[in-house]
Amino acid sequence: MKRKLLFILLIIFTIITYSQVEINKVYDNFDGELFANDIFETDTGFICVGCHLGTLIDDKSIVIFIDSLGNISSYKYFDNDTMTIQIYHTKKLDNGNYLSIGRAENDSIKSNLLLIFDNQFNIIREKYLNIVSNDSLFYEVSDVTIDYDGGLIFVGSTNINNSTTYADEHWHIFLYKTDSDGNLLWRKTFDNPNSEVSVYGFGIKKLFGHGYLISAHSYNNSNRAWLTLKIDNNYENPEYKYYGIFGYITGMMATSDSCIVLTGSEVQYNISFTTYNKTRILKFDSNLNIVIDKLCGKTSQYSGWSKPTELCSGNYMFVETTEYSSTYYKTSNDCIELLEFEIPVPDSILRECHVFNFTETNSNEIVSCGQYFGFNEQLLWITKIDSISDFATCNASNDIPIMETKLIKYKIYPNPTNRILYIDIENLQKTQIISLNGEIIGTYKDINIIDLSNYRKGLYIIKIITSIGIVNDKVIVN
Repeated sequence: MKRKLLFILLIIFTIITYSQVEINKVYDNFDGELFANDIFETDTGFICVGCHLGTLIDDKSIVIFIDSLGNISSYKYFDNDTMTIQIYHTKKLDNGNYLSIGRAENDSIKSNLLLIFDNQFNIIREKYLNIVSNDSLFYEVSDVTIDYDGGLIFVGSTNINNSTTYADEHWHIFLYKTDSDGNLLWRKTFDNPNSEVSVYGFGIKKLFGHGYLISAHSYNNSNRAWLTLKIDNNYENPEYKYYGIFGYITGMMATSDSCIVLTGSEVQYNISFTTYNKTRILKFDSNLNIVIDKLCGKTSQYSGWSKPTELCSGNYMFVETTEYSSTYYKTSNDCIELLEFEIPVPDSILRECHVFNFTETNSNEIVSCGQYFGFNEQLLWITKIDSISDFATCNASNDIPIMETKLIKYKIYPNPTNRILYIDIENLQKTQIISLNGEIIGTYKDINIIDLSNYRKGLYIIKIITSIGIVNDKVIVN
């Protein structure tokens, strides 16, 4: 009887959990590669904005109209007779119009592109910024924000040697300023404080009336690291800050409580030239002091692609992609309480899927757009969750749940070691030694001294669990 009751409860739990997924579809309506960078709610369903890199057509930007059941109702391409257009990023404006930035090029010239659409994605304004020949210095735009005066501020990267190689040490961050119609007013490049590294600007946010913050990363000797650039209201007095986090900043959010949240990847280890990451979250107060520093989610080569969103409730949401599923994390605005919900790829598909962006609807549904990597094709992937209020509470036995690290101070020494490893940390509960393939090969409870003499020579991950958070580091046995 108990087994029967348990079986019934398991069935009910499964139905409750997965009944939240209203749409989980991959679209094979198009040849070649199709992906959407952004998704928006409409009165009749959703709009996806992205690119179609076809085998039978030239590369084009595309807007796909999807009804509330997840069916494609129509689509339209954007190009002109002389250049290929690729839309990188789209934002919805307060007046209901849409603003897109991208790139236009042909065999001889290239240009940054600004498009303004009405609510049906008819082009209202089309501006080509910095049209140059293909062998001339180019300024690649990556993000845009509406300035305090109603104009537009664009951020991006340029190489003063006109190189397209990331390994070249001459990449710099630049700004464009235009009026509200997209007419270019000025361009400014910021000197790189370290001549031995390149810096790339990716996102920009206004700092609540006292300047701007640019998210970026540096590149040196194949290592990418987080950094930010702060400038004042006059676009002067640049202040670079390096965080010692190896990986990319992929998301940036200004919150309703006058804070800035950065999310991105942090490298954990490498196996056979494959990098495995976790998602790192930094939250800054209005004075750019770090108030929260976290690692969250699972270790994966795709972790860290999440972009944060503030929900209508004031809570935050992140979507993280692993190899064959996406996991939605919902936290309070202090990022401590975690609820999670995982959506696998459709049952008939055994290939990888990535979530690129998501939005909250007026009825508090979550809709995401992404890409499915199939056999010789890359297709659009759309999901919709009908409610996020009853996500399953994160179980501590999951891979690595989000943790409040509070900038934990610790020391492990000697490292490398051939026998004894000392751990200097407060509130220690448990230590795990993990191989590079993820296998836990040693567990030690409430012990500050570990004997590693029986371990083979090599690199290991050490996971230190305390009452206030988790520290992950590397240790070498020689």
